[in-house]
Amino acid sequence: MKRIFMAAMALVMVALVGCQKDDNATLNSEVKVNFTVVDKPSFDNSTRAVKSGWENGDEILIIFEGSEGWLDFTSHANTLKLKKTAEGWDAIDTNLPALANLVDGKKFYAIYHTGEISLGDMTDATSYYTAYINSYNTAYTSKKGIEYMSYSGTYTLSGSEINLGSIALARPSKMFQISVDNLCNEPNVYNWMMVLYDEEGNYIDNTNCEAIYLYCYAPDGDMSIMRARNSVITCGVDIDGDKVFYINNNNSEATVKYININFGSATYFYEITPKAISDFFGKAWLLPAINMNDDGSLKAESAWTTSI
Repeated sequence: MKRIFMAAMALVMVALVGCQKDDNATLNSEVKVNFTVVDKPSFDNSTRAVKSGWENGDEILIIFEGSEGWLDFTSHANTLKLKKTAEGWDAIDTNLPALANLVDGKKFYAIYHTGEISLGDMTDATSYYTAYINSYNTAYTSKKGIEYMSYSGTYTLSGSEINLGSIALARPSKMFQISVDNLCNEPNVYNWMMVLYDEEGNYIDNTNCEAIYLYCYAPDGDMSIMRARNSVITCGVDIDGDKVFYINNNNSEATVKYININFGSATYFYEITPKAISDFFGKAWLLPAINMNDDGSLKAESAWTTSI
């Protein structure tokens, strides 16, 4: 597929005006893009109103299908990036496809995860398209947590006007959120990791993944996000002093009894009434503060323990 190299175009502010009408972004003197970013979805049955709106710096990357399949998105070619600011959404159109490569009624795919979003090189475009999304879920990188969302849509093209409609991103159905109250303000602040344990005190495998990537059968299959390298741990992000962990489950049979956070030799357990892991799906759960002393020991009022 021929790669299109384009001169950098100006960054244009797009005001977020809600879900009832399209935003209008004039990207240069000839191209106009209409779209709306729908409010970030909340988790159901939250035990607390966990902050879940779009944050400044959040990014959404959009890739496009052309007449012969998905356009080559290696090194972000043929993509549009939206970035949230205090005033709305910036449309970063440096790599926007040439109009000649777009076709009315074709597909687009929108991707979001925490922080800056980027793609690796597209590979094996003759039989399938795949590219890693820069979202590694490990305590040893700058990417914390692995909350992600996606949306599949159809764009229309009328002259030099591209219509994306409403972009309503959604999480995987088995993703859920567990928060630890005030963990970011405890005396010992680490890059905590979370692990779920069953009734026998064994960690529950396949509860999360370390990375995600784009995948579809080429040249014009449906794009999707696939998980890579199953893991037992998840890392957290800081939200209003709480540490928030997003878990993308791939184990529907386990029963959860203990929730553990750990970093090195520091480890704490919280016991719950045994609950099927499927009961967590799509929900947000808030655990009480650990209440630790300066030396890491637990205060008398703590509901946590250091072993099970």
